[in-house]
Amino acid sequence: MELDNLSSEQSALDQALINGEKHLTTVRDFLARLTDAVNSAANLPASTVATYKANVNTGRTNVNTAFSNISSQKQLIAAQKAADQSNIASAEAKVNDASNSLKSAEDDLALKKAGTTAEQIAAQEAQVKQALANVSGQRALIKQAEADIASVKAQIDATQEKIKKSTLRAPAPAKIVKIFLEKREVFKPGQSAVSLSTSGYKLQADVSELDIGKIRDINGNEVLIRLDAFPGKEFKGRVVLIEQKEIIKEGDKYYRVNIYFEDQATGARSGMSGDLIIQISFKENALKIPELAVYKKGETKFVKIFEDGRQREAEIETGASDGEFIEV
Repeated sequence: MELDNLSSEQSALDQALINGEKHLTTVRDFLARLTDAVNSAANLPASTVATYKANVNTGRTNVNTAFSNISSQKQLIAAQKAADQSNIASAEAKVNDASNSLKSAEDDLALKKAGTTAEQIAAQEAQVKQALANVSGQRALIKQAEADIASVKAQIDATQEKIKKSTLRAPAPAKIVKIFLEKREVFKPGQSAVSLSTSGYKLQADVSELDIGKIRDINGNEVLIRLDAFPGKEFKGRVVLIEQKEIIKEGDKYYRVNIYFEDQATGARSGMSGDLIIQISFKENALKIPELAVYKKGETKFVKIFEDGRQREAEIETGASDGEFIEV
């Protein structure tokens, strides 16, 4: 039922608000520690300390504002949910009553048709029509309640988007080197807000638009890195950012993927090239065979196998492929 789906979506949205509060609490605690660090700084010029304090205070103000927005939204959602549930329960009760009345009227009509006048039959038919109208009216009320729930969901989505857009996220663990914005300063699209310093190396690869949907930058895919300068040696990395703007190469669209080393890349140098294997999915104890061994007849896939010294054809279902091997 549609209401069941809405209830499931509502639970997910409620959890999203709870997660948002947890993230904001983490940011608030970090800013508190950052305030202590700035206050205890002894070797910095007074003007620099004052600037840092102002930036930190701005961040704390923004976090408090976000907390207030989430609290207000939760109160609004709670009130709307209570009203919607009450309306739905009332409407469903009325539908049941109307359905019972309809059944009773239909039973009466069936009994009286055997030996009643035309006027009596017409009266009973009128009662049945009225009962049908009542059922339709109550169903309309239920649809209105469902529309109200959808409206609340849209408000929650809008609030989540505002929270997401108001939060700066580093693509990888790093230290803040410089903050380029001051309180109440107008922020322009494309302008740098914060300068970060990382201790590791970053790799970039351009991925076709046909494959970019398989890659994620939040809890990014694991990556196996092979540098041309170190034959036979492999490094582990992880996708941290997929750039929004497309890159045109020979008429095809690509998107730049940023990858950071997860282990110490001893000997790596800027400008080195190599190969990457981005893990799309992972299954334990999966059977894989060379993809060239698979052939199709119509929409069915087959392979040749040897059994008791004889070759025979076996129908198979395939799974993920890396271009060389395919899961069976």
